[in-house]
Amino acid sequence: MKIAIDHHPARTHAPGVGRYSRELARALVRLDGVPADVELALTDVGKDKRTIGEPALGLVGPDVKRTPRVESSSMGRRMFQTLRRTADGLVGGCDLYHRMLPDWPPVGKAREAIAVAELFEPGSERDRALAAVLKRADAFAFSDATAKALRERYSLPDERIHKTPVGCDHWLRDLPPDRAKWPEKKDPPQVLVLGAIHPRRRPERVLKAIEMLRRERRTVHVLYVGPRTDRSDEFLRDRLGGSVARDQVLWNPNTSEDALARIFATSSAMIHLSEGEETAVTPLEGVAFELPVLASRIPAFEEDLTGAARLLDEAEEADPVALAEALKEALDGDGDEARAKRRAHAERYTWAACAEATLAAYRRIVERGR
Repeated sequence: MKIAIDHHPARTHAPGVGRYSRELARALVRLDGVPADVELALTDVGKDKRTIGEPALGLVGPDVKRTPRVESSSMGRRMFQTLRRTADGLVGGCDLYHRMLPDWPPVGKAREAIAVAELFEPGSERDRALAAVLKRADAFAFSDATAKALRERYSLPDERIHKTPVGCDHWLRDLPPDRAKWPEKKDPPQVLVLGAIHPRRRPERVLKAIEMLRRERRTVHVLYVGPRTDRSDEFLRDRLGGSVARDQVLWNPNTSEDALARIFATSSAMIHLSEGEETAVTPLEGVAFELPVLASRIPAFEEDLTGAARLLDEAEEADPVALAEALKEALDGDGDEARAKRRAHAERYTWAACAEATLAAYRRIVERGR
């Protein structure tokens, strides 16, 4: 059985689908007990700049058990199109091509599967592209809510939907295994907000809560970590500039991957508000570092965060007083028992577990097509 994976996002984008592609391949080449008849091929075709290199790709090293069976084929997008190649043809053919994007790259004769970590506005161009590929491809879903949407919106039968867990242990690799040797927490306490500043992540609500704490003479710093965008510039200029808490808000748009482990370790809490997401990977990253996490009560978060994070109803997170109180409780009520509970919860969400479930799904897809 030969499986090919679109590895271009893994080499060009740190978060999102790039992390999924990178960590899945990294975990697959480290699995024990992988059948000898399984081959893994990675394709790298696209126009985005390659910014992720070793060791982040994790494809070499003494713990890689199947190095001779991993091939990587790269080609520039223009040449790929000019020669009218297909992704599966680039690796000499395969039984299954695991794509990351619905509209790229083109695939020839191989069966296809696609990871669905995001659902798009119905009728939009991206939604139409996903609908087109799902007419022939299986889908990997990371929550029951996504699986339900795939059935209802795209009429995908159950046998073509494969639920797998997400992983959240990637940044733990960059710190000592002994947590007593981790860097000290920031003082005043630092609250982490991870991801691009965008209205769908409700940065205004977080800022209002910090302003409430400021009026109570409680000093808490908020660190926004995410890329610079037009929306971030607008928020920082128009809203933060006149805020009473402006000196308590920090923004880091250029954080490197290897710096994030230290940022998580030195933070005391995490807030992740969202209008809707199909995976709980971001708040789970905070849980993996034993942080008390405040997150929106949305289906994917309820499924994977219940018991490990405080989920806020719409009314509670929209009320600055209630959100400020929830943040105070998170900071003041943390203890060894709560941290141990979060650590145990996060240990269920590893990239190794994702790889094992994905490999089992590969087998089902290929065997069904024979």
